[in-house]
Amino acid sequence: MKTLLITLILGCTLALNGCQCNDGRIPDDDMEHQPNAYKSPEEALKQTQERLHLLLNENQRKVFGLASDEEIQQLTTKLAVPISYLQLERLGDTARIQTDDGYWYGLGNGDATKIGISVERAGDVWIQSTIGMKKFVQATSRHTGVTRLVEVPGLELSFVELTENGRISYAPIADYADAKLSADRRYAWPELLRILEGYRVQLERKFGDDFTKGNLER
Repeated sequence: MKTLLITLILGCTLALNGCQCNDGRIPDDDMEHQPNAYKSPEEALKQTQERLHLLLNENQRKVFGLASDEEIQQLTTKLAVPISYLQLERLGDTARIQTDDGYWYGLGNGDATKIGISVERAGDVWIQSTIGMKKFVQATSRHTGVTRLVEVPGLELSFVELTENGRISYAPIADYADAKLSADRRYAWPELLRILEGYRVQLERKFGDDFTKGNLER
């Protein structure tokens, strides 16, 4: 679980690929928020929505196609799915992929999802984690049957879980060339796990302790 300190920073320097701190936001999508603690994910979402028009500056509104305070205040939840965070040391723990560590809410108007808000558990409370998440917005709009978001923070990779006719597969939210993962492909969990393990080994060999101890900035 990421610490509360991390959740206070909504903009990230690695803004083009996935993950909680690398989720497709561009530099103009940076924003900060005050510490928060709520009894439920629904309450965290409600409180964030109510002040969203105050949090977004002009550049951020342009990024997400939001023209006015009125439009922002009229946004409704188009999609709500759980988020699972997979730690490197527990990639093979299949139960972890079905653990609800947080929730992602896609807000929009009409049929279009415009912007995302995520909340996550922090001890006994729920906190607003991120606002924006453009790559997630694009991925959930591109695919049908999204039932979960899966993040691997140690590898800076993010996926949407897709359920169709009782079959579950996973699609990257972006192309990850170094990991040999394509956003146009769907992966069964055993295949994806092999790729993730291989990528982890590759990074360990290349960067050694800097990667293992989490000191690497990629």
